[in-house]
Amino acid sequence: MTKRALALTIWAELQLPPSNGDFFTALIFAPLLIKQKWKEKQRNSAQRIYNLIALLAKDLPKNLT
Repeated sequence: MTKRALALTIWAELQLPPSNGDFFTALIFAPLLIKQKWKEKQRNSAQRIYNLIALLAKDLPKNLT
């Protein structure tokens, strides 16, 4: 799966229109969504988002980590 596809999947989970598929912005908002989903007992969704973030973060350029 490409970075753009992963970011768009996170945007879909956020239930917001994508910001040009910007995966950096998706990385910023995703932890907030995970926290919200966890509080709402939607733990499968929270885990899925966490896994998507892990996939995105793995492909970040080394100078950004």
